[in-house]
Amino acid sequence: MKKSLLALLLPLAVVSLTGCVKYNGRNKDGSPKGKPSTPTNTEAPTDTPSPIEPGKDVTYYLNLGEFGVLNETVGSEIVPTPGTNIEAVHLEHGLQKSGKSGDVLPDKTKVKSTQYNVEFKYWLLSGTQHIYTQVPDENGAILVAVFGEIASYERVTRENAPNMGYGFKFNNNTYYVGSRCESTKEGEKEYQQYCIHNAYFRKGETFQFFDFGSWDDDTESYGVAWTGVTVDPWSFGGDDKSKSTLWANYFIPDGDHYKVLKDFTSESIYIKVLYGEDEVYFSK
Repeated sequence: MKKSLLALLLPLAVVSLTGCVKYNGRNKDGSPKGKPSTPTNTEAPTDTPSPIEPGKDVTYYLNLGEFGVLNETVGSEIVPTPGTNIEAVHLEHGLQKSGKSGDVLPDKTKVKSTQYNVEFKYWLLSGTQHIYTQVPDENGAILVAVFGEIASYERVTRENAPNMGYGFKFNNNTYYVGSRCESTKEGEKEYQQYCIHNAYFRKGETFQFFDFGSWDDDTESYGVAWTGVTVDPWSFGGDDKSKSTLWANYFIPDGDHYKVLKDFTSESIYIKVLYGEDEVYFSK
């Protein structure tokens, strides 16, 4: 079902923002929320573990986490293999492996995340902050996959985008796909949030908001574009008191899309989704 188009007025009329909504997509100090988490240990990771004695027969475990998969070759096919419950070592998303100490551990070409715009970073030996690229010489070692956001956020084609989530569609048929981040509340209303980091926009191009998961009867495919989104007056360093429209220095409504007035980048964009009351926040 298609989304209903909502009128977007200039100057902008926005309901008052309270609580965490006032800082939509930001902490109270203005820093963006939704950044990738670091390992829970407060010590900084190090890539200088103890020397490995090579050639020892060992059994070890890969802890892939809820969203990790390991691309394994089965015959002539590549099979994405998620972790499973291994009670003996208390892992919910693990893979048991046998090999030789010193063998090269799988890297980001084989370890993938089912979350969009997230990639494998490195293996940590469980209980330490040591980064390993080779199988340890410790029998029964557990290696924890650490994932993080892709550093440079690039646009994608429709073929490479998922049939879920929200983002932007550009006039050259490229897309930004937002990653699901923490929800935010305004009174009794709860908005789903989708964040985009390190996005760029070029003067003269146009864009629409895009729902990757809705079926479009006209095109008989997934993906529905819409333009009726309220822009948070805090965007681009504005404020709520004056109902700032600083964002209109960067893009304006133009028919069924938005036209970019000058080149700009935004470190963090948060699309807040609630049927009929969608909002978006752009950082400077």
